[in-house]
Amino acid sequence: TTTDHTITMDDLVNTELTEIGVVKKWELDGNTIDSSSPEWKDLPSEVYFHLWKANGTTVELKNDKKEASTPLSDSDTQNLWKVKKTAEPYYTMKIDLLPRYYLDNQQEVKPVKYYITEVKPQGWNTKSIVLEGKNVNVGSNNGVNDGTIVMTNSKYSVSLPATGGIGTRLFTILGSILILGAGVLLWRRRRLM
Repeated sequence: TTTDHTITMDDLVNTELTEIGVVKKWELDGNTIDSSSPEWKDLPSEVYFHLWKANGTTVELKNDKKEASTPLSDSDTQNLWKVKKTAEPYYTMKIDLLPRYYLDNQQEVKPVKYYITEVKPQGWNTKSIVLEGKNVNVGSNNGVNDGTIVMTNSKYSVSLPATGGIGTRLFTILGSILILGAGVLLWRRRRLM
């Protein structure tokens, strides 16, 4: 006997999964830092980020892929996602088994969109969070359904002028001695005439 099984919308929504890659890159003074750069050793061993799922409403996903009842704080490292430093040129990870579709209020199949926001590493600025050149921060309309999101942090070292030299006291004393000496010479010269 054969059984006739028709694929329903619920089957599609509940079984079709996607995978999102996350790549973490660093730039110092406009130059890319990778595992072959001397600055690599000074980078943090792991960085944290928030993963958001938009399927009609936007909710945050904890690192166990369950929805958070409220947005997570940046210090909640137990539930935040993290990408670790690896031997590869950049930090990399894959998040798999994420739902690809959802049914909206009209029972239409729509793609689930995913966004990332970063917990900014101390001393670094978030330069961009993009997929194929499009911003994928929460609130942008460019959430992703699959692909690799690249997070880039940048920092510029600023060289400040040297301070704390020998100061002005020595120059003031020497200048005063020269002026006094010139005054004495002028006084003696007038006296001789």
